[in-house]
Amino acid sequence: MGENRDNGTKGVFVREFARAVPWGIVVIITVLICFSFISYGGKKMIDYAQGNAANTIRQIVTDPVLVEGIKRNIKEGVEYTLTRTKTEIRNVLMDTELKQDVKEALEYTGNRK
Repeated sequence: MGENRDNGTKGVFVREFARAVPWGIVVIITVLICFSFISYGGKKMIDYAQGNAANTIRQIVTDPVLVEGIKRNIKEGVEYTLTRTKTEIRNVLMDTELKQDVKEALEYTGNRK
């Protein structure tokens, strides 16, 4: 009686394994097909994004209106910086308190030797 039970368990195991193998193969094939579509689509998507980015950058860099505006802004920025720096340096050099402090510092240094 124990032998029949073992044969029955083995038979059930073999029968269920035989049912599972085709489904496992179907799942593996489906996953491989999906992966190949995704990888092919991913490659196409990356190629499109790269080409589109290069084309957009090329259009922006060669746009004469934009380039002229950038040049003008840089020129105005440099001119403003130089003018502001010149004004600040004049204000510092014309400061009487600063002149007095420098004079005192030089006198102190001269007297110390």
